[in-house]
Amino acid sequence: MAPLVSIILPTFNDRTYLGATIAAVLAQSHDNFELIVVDDGSSDGSDLIYLAAARSDARVRHIRQANQGLSAARNTGLSLARGELIAFLDSDDLLHPDFLHVLVHTLQAETADVVVCQPDVFSDGQQPAFTQVGTGELVRLDGPQAVGALLRGDIVTNVWNRLYRRELFERLRFLPGIYHEDLEFSARLFPLTHKVVCIDARLYGYRKRSGSILSTPKPKLLEDRIQVIRLVYASLKNAGMERELATELQAMAIKHLGYYGMKDLVRSPKVDWAWFDAMKECLVKECGVTSAGLKSLPLPAKARKWAGLALGPTWLGRIFLAYQHWRAHRA
Repeated sequence: MAPLVSIILPTFNDRTYLGATIAAVLAQSHDNFELIVVDDGSSDGSDLIYLAAARSDARVRHIRQANQGLSAARNTGLSLARGELIAFLDSDDLLHPDFLHVLVHTLQAETADVVVCQPDVFSDGQQPAFTQVGTGELVRLDGPQAVGALLRGDIVTNVWNRLYRRELFERLRFLPGIYHEDLEFSARLFPLTHKVVCIDARLYGYRKRSGSILSTPKPKLLEDRIQVIRLVYASLKNAGMERELATELQAMAIKHLGYYGMKDLVRSPKVDWAWFDAMKECLVKECGVTSAGLKSLPLPAKARKWAGLALGPTWLGRIFLAYQHWRAHRA
């Protein structure tokens, strides 16, 4: 008999964490699931961990493939999934024992397409507290409202703190070869939904690692920031939502490029001035953002400050960025 839930767990050289991650899945209070481990070409002996788990628990399935990246590994898992519901899990994260129980019950009771819980962020070397789980309050959104919540940051862009109906993936896959793939994917996902339920419950333990992909600036990481913004705009235009959500789109683009992108430049070994110019051009010409318009957008104060300098006179933005880079690297 097919399981109700398929949990897709890609892994690449995460042996240090993989055992605890798998154990947290097998300890779920809801037990009608399969765990699909997709080994994306690991060379650190990770296979010893998931092979041992599969020998002791028939719910664990596994496949090994040549390294193709996170998106391709998730797509492999989707092609193997047998469950009516889909969940994603990163190989260094942990689940609350009732993660599946709460999300499955909520999705079925609400006849929702997607249920979203809150992450419990914990530092490497520690454990998620899971002590203040949350109020359990539900927020019900239709497709456009869910997209708006995503762009505002009310729904985190990551795909792993959610439970999905499998039908959503009949014409939906992750785009291989890019960073920030979760934002791009979510911008295509939520327009397909009729009902999304957000639950105030911290049930997904997200491990914050200093050496993670997104915390290590590199040229492609910066390039993909601009590409993803363009893809998000294209997705919402195809869905007919770009005008309805114009304000949210601009605010998201500013945070993604004018704030976090600028922060990436500061942390980079060398300032890529060509990227700075391309980022500014994308915000102004493609996103329609202006310095004057910043005042009316829902932005945190820091993001507004950094974006204002990025969108102002080019010479001023370059001086500000050069100074911040010097401060960050003077030690």
